[in-house]
Amino acid sequence: MDCRVTIAENESFRGMVLDCLRNHQRAEIIYDHNGLTRAGGMVVSVTGEGKAEMVTLDSGETVAMAEIVAVNGVFADDYAGC
Repeated sequence: MDCRVTIAENESFRGMVLDCLRNHQRAEIIYDHNGLTRAGGMVVSVTGEGKAEMVTLDSGETVAMAEIVAVNGVFADDYAGC
């Protein structure tokens, strides 16, 4: 049986992404934008607020924070079976 690590109730992907930014660590992200997509790299910035909050990676990719379903192998409960 395959199992995934899921995000704790007191954690958020926003917090995990900001930790990657502060600690200069790579972020491997899976996001759901009309289907699951992967993005990875160093977090350059987090801009906007609420549903408009965006994560920009050094690869030039931008990801809506609200669409993130996994960061560095930690998944949202709804996507634990991916």
